[in-house]
Amino acid sequence: MKHPINETSKIVLWLIAMVCVGLYAVKNVLEVTPTTDFIDPLVYLFVLIGAIGLGAVFWIIVMKNMKPENVDNVFAIAVGMITGRALFILFPFLNNIGAWPSFIAKMCLMVIGYYVFLRLVRTMQKSWKHAKKYVWISNLWVNASIAVAATMIAVDIAPWIACVALFVIACYDAWAVWKSKTMIKMAQYFLKRRIFPGIAVPYRNEEKFAMLGGGDIFFIVMVAASFYRNDLLTMYLTAGSMTAATSLLFFMSTKNKFYPALPFIFGGLLVGIALRFAIWTVMLI
Repeated sequence: MKHPINETSKIVLWLIAMVCVGLYAVKNVLEVTPTTDFIDPLVYLFVLIGAIGLGAVFWIIVMKNMKPENVDNVFAIAVGMITGRALFILFPFLNNIGAWPSFIAKMCLMVIGYYVFLRLVRTMQKSWKHAKKYVWISNLWVNASIAVAATMIAVDIAPWIACVALFVIACYDAWAVWKSKTMIKMAQYFLKRRIFPGIAVPYRNEEKFAMLGGGDIFFIVMVAASFYRNDLLTMYLTAGSMTAATSLLFFMSTKNKFYPALPFIFGGLLVGIALRFAIWTVMLI
């Protein structure tokens, strides 16, 4: 969907910052949880299918039948759970306090994260003024957690699995936006509740937000970070090309028309891989 240049630029800057957070966290993830073997492709495929299925169930059953206040709670619980783990990844020195103290601290951070984030949501729901004032906290909190969560998965999967996963989810994203409209309905629901599972930027003179879903950030970071153990240059090239593809989509989109970002992100991935092969070819000449 087309947004004014000011709001679009802010979304792109937020996107770049969160991708950088994810790439920064990759090394920390491996230091905190050393990994030796990649996850079996079939296991990851079943997990991916399950995640898509759970997303559909969440929309059909939870969001359509639960009270809105309970949906807020479910989202806040999810954010709280990721927060406890993400802080120990971003600040690895916290892991030096010992196994049991670390476990207790993570549990406490999850509970505190849930409570504080829910209070943040309730504050933003009071008025447009409150939402506009505090949305940057939600952006930083939610998207940094999403980026770190993506790296935690990325270090356990082979790059080709990540690429296939992106292709599969991109096809689903296209169907869910252009055919079933599920993604559009979910985005509108969350915006109405002033819950932002992604990057949200308030308009300057209107009471509405421009938004990029957190799933787009997740897959950019996950796919790029999956190359960390194989080739750093490929990681940076694919991260840059997928981020650039998403940015171009925002700048070149048509007003009042919705677009699935993941197919464009997959196109950006192919460009990044092509650039890497081009560099390899030049080096061999």
